[in-house]
Amino acid sequence: MIDIHATQAQRIAPRRIAFFIFPDVEEQDFVGPWECFGLWRLEANGPEIFTVARGTNLVRCAHGLQVQPDYSFAACPSFDALVIPGGKGRREVVACEESKAFLEKNCGDAQDILTVCTGSLILNDLQMLNGLRATTHWEFLGELRRNSAVTVDEGKRFVHDGRIWTSGGVFSGVDLALAYIDSFSDTAGPDGSPRQGDAGKVQLFAEYIPNRRVYSPCIDLSKVPPHIRTIFS
Repeated sequence: MIDIHATQAQRIAPRRIAFFIFPDVEEQDFVGPWECFGLWRLEANGPEIFTVARGTNLVRCAHGLQVQPDYSFAACPSFDALVIPGGKGRREVVACEESKAFLEKNCGDAQDILTVCTGSLILNDLQMLNGLRATTHWEFLGELRRNSAVTVDEGKRFVHDGRIWTSGGVFSGVDLALAYIDSFSDTAGPDGSPRQGDAGKVQLFAEYIPNRRVYSPCIDLSKVPPHIRTIFS
């Protein structure tokens, strides 16, 4: 069972983050966080990232993008955090016994579970949001509310409760990813390096500042253009 009461002090920066993908997954749901975590690895020695699916055949996403999964369920290595995107294929996920077994086991083992858009409804269908605050895409809030064991928080771009992070529609996954990176500011990475400023580095290199939340990057800002420098100064 998922321990929803894990504290910040018990958490360590992840070594590996897995992205669960499936047919008709919404592309931006996982590509947005993938970009953030990829920059985390590139610019701040962040975790390894990979995709995992039921098999290793090409996965056709909701808008036609085809993705080759890195691992099948059977060959998937261990990981510390799991990203579950949404999309119209989510109903087939919870109808598939193999997918349900993979999620139930790995959501129980992982330190953190992050969902984007209707990915939270996959957890909800598996009774993994009971007793938690959560959110989802605005169009599906009513579906989430039908579970009286979930406290729906529609006023937030993302919601963090225990080991579960949920976010609203599509592009909100980027906001969730930045906040997730920032949540490790007071911890050390697997190699002992400090994580302070990691979210700021990712935000700076991605030039993503839509909601006026600015994370402070621990780099020499004199090397960036003045119009960007003033934002982070």
